[in-house]
Amino acid sequence: MQTINQWIGAVSDVVWGLPIIVLLLGTGIYLTVLLRGLQFRQLGPALHLLGPVFHLPRLFLGPALRPLTGQGLGRGGLSGRR
Repeated sequence: MQTINQWIGAVSDVVWGLPIIVLLLGTGIYLTVLLRGLQFRQLGPALHLLGPVFHLPRLFLGPALRPLTGQGLGRGGLSGRR
């Protein structure tokens, strides 16, 4: 059992290291070039379509982003209490 765990750990370390980073970045760059920057060209029209539906001018992301930046830590910010 110990040998299987060691083997799985070794394979996991190899796969989730540099190869996955190269694969993800390479795929993203390849698709960006292949689709001629579709995600950048169509961002404006997509936000324009979503604006009336989700009221983007009134959208405030401060509370949603606080846990990601660590600003709410130490005060019970992750639990929603202040």
